Amino acid sequence: MFYPTYTTISKNYEGFIGIGADELSPEKLAKLHEVTPIGIFLDINPYPDKFDSVQPDLSQTILDALDLLQRAGKKRIGFIGGVGSIMGQHNYRQDPRAFAFENWAKRLNIFDEKDYFVGGSFTTSNGYELGQKIITTLGSDLPDAFIVASDALAIGVLQAFNEAGIRLPHDTAIISINNIEVSQYVSPPLTTYSIDQKELCQTAINLLCDALERPDRAKIHAFVNTELVIRKSFTL
Repeated sequence: MFYPTYTTISKNYEGFIGIGADELSPEKLAKLHEVTPIGIFLDINPYPDKFDSVQPDLSQTILDALDLLQRAGKKRIGFIGGVGSIMGQHNYRQDPRAFAFENWAKRLNIFDEKDYFVGGSFTTSNGYELGQKIITTLGSDLPDAFIVASDALAIGVLQAFNEAGIRLPHDTAIISINNIEVSQYVSPPLTTYSIDQKELCQTAINLLCDALERPDRAKIHAFVNTELVIRKSFTL
């Protein structure tokens, strides 16, 4: 995440939009609020009582994916994700997608630790490693489907599965999140939830303008829905 210097901000800017998921210390956030008390964070919510935020609704996305898979007759559903954090006054070391999956799957009584693979970064190479770990750990005893936290991870998993002769969606299915451009060109093309980046940015701009006009209003934290794009890694 990039910021101008605090001195530059205080002299030249009335507000800011912060983009990125880098962790910020409480000291840095307090200093940022001191020099420019009006700001919007995009994708994260590190200082909810001082700054607004706009995020994709990842928790609802995970629940939507679970509901969709269950309606399609998938009884055993696994999860593949990376290491992240839930920000706020308590920096909890678990990615929001993994947190939501564990929470909802347990409430739906379908959570199984052996089908839960989380570790490393949100990269294709780490997805490949996680895919190999799944093959080594589970062999042919795969869940009916996996929810994967990001397309980048899912592409690496697909590569590992393809090398092992695992056929999607016949042997298992995959639903991922992000709808990056390359997701439609992998084999099989990914069924994934699209995040509307333009809507996220427009909402952040609207919130910033509103905060500049009404600096004493309550802080607002907005969530933007995702949209399912059906391809071949999971079909209805």
